[in-house]
Order: sequence, then C-alpha cells, then structure tokens
Amino acid sequence: MKEIIREYRSHVFALLYNNKKEALSLYNAVNGTHYENYEDVEINTLVDDNGAGTGILARMKNDVSFIFEDYDNFYEHQSKVNENMPTRYLLYLAEQLKRDIPSKALLRQKGYRLPTPVFIVFYNGDEKVPEQYEMRLSDLYEKKVEEPALELIVKVYNINEGCNEGLVKACRSLGQFAEFSSRVKRTIGTATTDAEKEQAVRTVVDEC
Repeated sequence: MKEIIREYRSHVFALLYNNKKEALSLYNAVNGTHYENYEDVEINTLVDDNGAGTGILARMKNDVSFIFEDYDNFYEHQSKVNENMPTRYLLYLAEQLKRDIPSKALLRQKGYRLPTPVFIVFYNGDEKVPEQYEMRLSDLYEKKVEEPALELIVKVYNINEGCNEGLVKACRSLGQFAEFSSRVKRTIGTATTDAEKEQAVRTVVDEC
C-alpha cells in the first residue's frame, strides 16, 4: 500500500504518455509546435516483451521515452526533487543506445547517426522549486572544470497549481494529470491510516 501511495503519480504519468497521441500532445506543448501526425511517434521506453523494465530498470523505472522529428525525448515525472536525475538519464540513454544500435555499426568508419536526446522532468511535489530550472550532470562532478568532457542537461518544469500555466493549458491531458495529482494530495492529507489513504486514492481515481 505504501508503494501505491508513493508512486501513484508516476504510474499514471507513464500509463498516460506511453501513448503516441498523448506523447505528441505533450511534445507540442513543450515545444510550442502543432504536429498532428502522432503515428510518426516511436515509443521506445525501456521495457521487455512483458512490459517490465529491463537492465538498469530492474532498479530504476523509466517513465516515457519516444522518438519524434529526430529527437529522442525522455520525459519523467517526479513528486520529489531528485538531484540525481542527470545521472539516471545518462544510464537510461546508455541502455537505450546499447539496445538499439546494431552490433557492428560502431566498427564502421562512417559515423552512426543518433537522434538528439532531450531530457525533461515534470515535477509536482511539495518542495518549493522555480517554475523552470535546469539540472546538469557536471554539477555532480567532484572536480569542477570549465568545459566538462561529458555534459547532460535536464530541464525541469514545475506543474504544481499556478506554475507553467501556459504549458499545462497547451496539453489538455497534462492539465488533467496535474488536477488529478492535486486532488489526491489534498484527499490523502486528511487520511490518518494506510487504509484511508488507499481509499482516498481510489475515490479520486473514480472521480477523475
């Protein structure tokens, strides 16, 4: 039960956006575009044939990733601030490339072309954070250098009530997800036992 309470938002987020149409809707909202050809979206979230996480994902769950317009979009929901997201995204990307690049492609002289990765976190936890900010892999390095040999930038969007309203309005399902999350947080806040919290989640799911 504690697992359900802690992870319900990420589960709903992953379920919602591992759908081509909804993934494209969120992509449009983030990028200010108006694409409609959602059949061109290639969902490539790291799962096995049974839908379970693979490789490193036996320990860390990847929410959503998909390729569109030569961008490899990694979208993650977080209900707590996690400064390790750049490292996690690095591992997700490495696992994905290991899976998708043909075994002999990197032995050839000609460079193997890669879709451009984009890393985004949608945050709606209780800690106060800016509407938008970045996390960098280089921030986690012990030695700080002016030009790190390896950098990875994660863009964080705060989707709590009153934040990034243009983004939330531009993607109907993201607004619905934010409203669902807010209702559950409010309802759980009045519960005192795990049983009451479970019922609170179920009630809001039925309402929404």
